[in-house]
Amino acid sequence: MKTDGEVLEDFAPEWDPPSPGALIQTELDATGRTQADLADRMSISKKHLNQVIKGASLTPEFALAVERALGLNSRLLLKLEAEWRAFRLAEDARTDLAQHVGWLRNFRAEELIRRRIVAPGDDPPTRVEKLLRFFGVSDPAAYERISLKLQASFKRSSAYTIDEHATALWIQLAVRQANSIAMSAPEHDPVRLRRVAKQLPALTSQDPAQAFIELQADLLTAGVILVYIEEVPDTRVSGVSLWLQADRPMIAVTGRYKFADSLWFAIAHEIAHVLHHLKRTTFLEITADEMEERLHHGDSSDPHEIQANSYASELLMAGLSEDELSSVATKEELIELAESVGVGPGVLAGQYAHLTNDYAKFGKLRVKANLSALGVTAA
Repeated sequence: MKTDGEVLEDFAPEWDPPSPGALIQTELDATGRTQADLADRMSISKKHLNQVIKGASLTPEFALAVERALGLNSRLLLKLEAEWRAFRLAEDARTDLAQHVGWLRNFRAEELIRRRIVAPGDDPPTRVEKLLRFFGVSDPAAYERISLKLQASFKRSSAYTIDEHATALWIQLAVRQANSIAMSAPEHDPVRLRRVAKQLPALTSQDPAQAFIELQADLLTAGVILVYIEEVPDTRVSGVSLWLQADRPMIAVTGRYKFADSLWFAIAHEIAHVLHHLKRTTFLEITADEMEERLHHGDSSDPHEIQANSYASELLMAGLSEDELSSVATKEELIELAESVGVGPGVLAGQYAHLTNDYAKFGKLRVKANLSALGVTAA
């Protein structure tokens, strides 16, 4: 036979639980006793007892008095009190959430479902609740404060209009994935990061997806977290660098890249921001459609972006001068030059296109980047 304690452990109703006061009144009705009689036996006022029966909070002392005077288990009453209050709180919260359904419309429902942030069968209040939990905020007003604060710190590589809510969604996906790694990551080591960055040119000769995984591991040894997050529609985001609360730098990139050299350039660009620029600034790189193959172009007047572009170009050129590269005449010469400095030919082909504005000459040497095998990031 179970003890009272064992019964309580199993007590977790999935229905709308009755209040402790309703249970007390039911017991009074069953035994033919009055509230006045029970109040006398509990040494409390009839008004106090009546308030609890109608839904006022029940204290441990009150529950113990009920157990002595009426025989109802005090632990059961307290368990029921907690369940009933939680249920009422959830019901009240759903009423409040229904007021925020308009905010939910800022986000594409199909994208929230695809990222497994919400489920297809969720009603609007449930979706609002899940989205608030995803962003780690209590209400849309808090989301606006956090999001606008982050948006205000963006350093963008272009001035094109973007969907700020889609961008916030993509960044939060990146942050959540990075945070799952950050606490076990070593402290950020700028000296180590510089050494790892110098290894990037050699990785560009490998399959892009495999090289990306290897670079992730290498950067982690320097306390830098690199993640791939598939692009959210309407963001035009190519990459971002920011500092997590764990005081670890994060670099996130999307699958927006058509060519691997653009991917490597973007990562090198973000490494420059981590090495040289303010910790609490978020550097968000956004490319317009017509600039998809020209991510290298530094048409921003922002000195941070100019410096990051210069760093990335110098790193991927692997010691070559601009004159040496721009004077290459044939595909064979370009391949030979790439082998001599230990960098992928596609990277030099991309750099050549940037320098000369001739994307056709060595275009076939530029390797396609397909990171889809790394998967769609879920919430």
